[in-house]
Formats: sequence, structure tokens, C-alpha cells
Amino acid sequence: NGVQDHIFTKAHQEDREQWRCLLHSNSNLSEYCLDDHELICGFCKNSLHNDHETISLAVACSREAASLFDTIAKFRKVRQGVDNDLMEVILFKNNFKTYKDTKRKEIRNGFLKLRMVLHEQEKEMIELLENIELKKQKEISEYINYTSSQLSYMDGLIQYSKEALKEESQVVFLQSAHCLVKEIENAVPSIFQPSPCLREDPLRKLQLNFDELFSVLQGLIPSLSGIKQSESKAEKYPYSFNPEIMLPRRVSSTHKSKQATLFRSSSLNSMFDLGVLSKDTVRRPKSTPPHYPTQNNKVCAYQDTACEAPRKERKYQIVNFSSPEPIDNESVPGPVFIYQTFVYPRSAKIYWTCPTEDVDFFEVEFYEVAGIGPDNIVQAQLAGQLSKIQQQNLEIQNLDPNTEYLFKVRAVNTSGRGEWSEICKVL
Repeated sequence: NGVQDHIFTKAHQEDREQWRCLLHSNSNLSEYCLDDHELICGFCKNSLHNDHETISLAVACSREAASLFDTIAKFRKVRQGVDNDLMEVILFKNNFKTYKDTKRKEIRNGFLKLRMVLHEQEKEMIELLENIELKKQKEISEYINYTSSQLSYMDGLIQYSKEALKEESQVVFLQSAHCLVKEIENAVPSIFQPSPCLREDPLRKLQLNFDELFSVLQGLIPSLSGIKQSESKAEKYPYSFNPEIMLPRRVSSTHKSKQATLFRSSSLNSMFDLGVLSKDTVRRPKSTPPHYPTQNNKVCAYQDTACEAPRKERKYQIVNFSSPEPIDNESVPGPVFIYQTFVYPRSAKIYWTCPTEDVDFFEVEFYEVAGIGPDNIVQAQLAGQLSKIQQQNLEIQNLDPNTEYLFKVRAVNTSGRGEWSEICKVL
């Protein structure tokens, strides 16, 4: 606190009144040391400040007043730039979900198309495999059937020839012997052996290097490793000051330390979470966001970028909305953030982050959207309250289909309850 670094005098004292030196009670303060920035008397000047630059009190007041005005002017310039930066970042924060949804649809559609292409290729390959098998089976069956019939015919001729050899009558034998010889000689050339084409395996030509294909698919997204590395670095600073996301502002050397303290103030996180600019935030030293008491039937307003009118604001009015408890103890859990949802026909599953503080369990409240009024105000009725949740996810079943639900989560430990998360809408 900057106030603790100063000693205030009585405001009603007149300028002509003499002030005694704290070190020399019999001597009055008469000059100001520019080297040590201290009020001194004549004895102090001769003993402790004999080689320092000193000026009268009136001149010192004039100089310090001018310096203070100059410092205030510099801060106002910095403050104007900070306000612009905050507004830009807050606007980006509000629009980031829309950017994320657009990019998510793009990625989803892209991979769906990729899956469709791969599925079509798989289908064509399977059909080709089936056709090759049918063709080869047909060729083999034709060879087997033809060769088997020819062998059966030849077996019949051989058997008939054996019976003819047993004939004792020369006349009868000679009548059939020559015909049998001709038939056997004509039948032998019609018995074929399988050609090399029939013996060839056509599936050998159907070769796919899936390892190479897998490497090519992995190489299509080379930037994922860099993104994952940056995300892993950001996880080191979940709620405190992250030096990688802030750059020092160029100010004069006399004020650099003060401005650095201002930029490190965790109240910036509070302004990002609240979505509003507050004068109290730049003076607040606590690590937890400032608490703003609310009443029942709280109205939560946010910019609904999914609406057809992009600048139209949709308001959610929560019926029987319990007032959050004051959070003054710094050991209570910090806010949580719902980062992923899965929606099924009659159930929903939500995932949230865990604060850096110790957490005993989580509490979840969810509301059912009853309808939208003429002023675009959504009425939501409390549908359920869940407590003693040990994990960082929850699946709620038996939900009504085609109904909007609003979820919020907070962490609880022995010191108290943390802040509710931002409302997450699930369709």
C-alpha cells in the first residue's frame, strides 16, 4: 500500500508555522536535501548533509509539486494506453469463443472430409479386393470343372479299354480297339495344365504402405507440436502473473518500478474475468478477484455472438439464484473454468479446471431455460444442485431433449466456497 510509505501532517496547519526537527528538537526545519529527499534543519545540514545540495522549503515544494504533476501526467498517458489495451483484450476475450467455434467447425469439417475420402478409398479397395477374388475363384473353378470332367471321361475310356482287352473274340475286339485308340489320342490333348496366369496371386499387386501413409498424415499438421509446447508453458501460470504473455511498457526510468508493479497486479485477471473496467481493480492487492455482492434473480449479461444480430445483447435471468458468499480469505479456492462439454440425446458431460488452491470437493448448479421474453431476456429455472463432487467432470442424465441448460461450477475447501465459474450453455 503506497499510503504506508508516507507520513501525513495535519492539513489545517498554516505554512508560517515552524516545525521542529525530529533529530534536533531545538531547531526548526528550514531546508530540503535533494540528494536524500529529507527535511533538514541547520544542524542536520552541517552534520549529515554538509556536502549535499539543499534548497529552501518553498522552492522544494515548488519542485516536488511540479515533479508530482509530471508523474501524474505520465501515469495518465500510461493509463490511457492500458485502458485501450484492456478494452482490446477484453473484446478479444469476448470474441474468442466465436473464433474458437469457427475454427472448431473448420477442423471438424476438414477431418470429416478427410474421413470420407479415406472411407471411400477403403470402400473402393475392399470392392476391388472382392472383385479380384471373385474373378480368380471363377477362373479356378472353370479349370477345376473342365479338367475334372475330362479326367472323368478319360477314366471311362480307360475302363472300357480294359474291358475290351478281356474280349476273347478277335472279331469283336478288332471292331472296337481302333476306335478306342483314336478317342484316347484325341482326348489326351484336351487335358490342360494350369497356366502361369492362373497360378499367379493377383493380391501381390495390391500393396499399400500404411506406415508411409501414416507418416504423411502426421506430417500434414506439423504445427501441433509447437502449439502443444506453448500450451504446456502456459499451464505453469494458471492464475498468477505469466511473464510470457505481457511486455513491459516503455516509461521513464524514474517510474519504471511503479509501473512494473501495476502490470504485475493480479487485478488484471479480475478485470478479464468480470468483463468490466473498475477503478478499484488497479488498487486491489489481493490475488483473488474483487467481490461484488449480488441479490437474488441476478441478471447475467453477455454478448451473444451466435445470434443473427451480432450487436444485440442477450440477458440470462436466473430464478432463485443464490447470492454468492463473500470471499475475503485468500485461502479459499480460486475460480474454475468449464473448458469442454459433451452433449448426448438425454445427457451431458462437462469438464472443468482445478484451482491452484487445495480443494475438498466441487459444487455444480444447473438451470433449465424456460423461454425467451420479448426483450431477449432468457428465464432459467433452477433444475438441480449437486455437491461433494470429487472429480473434475460430471455427467448428468435424464435431461429433456431439445432444451437449453446452463451450468456453473465452484470449488470448496475448509476455508470456504470459491467463486462460481462463468455460465456454460449446453444445447
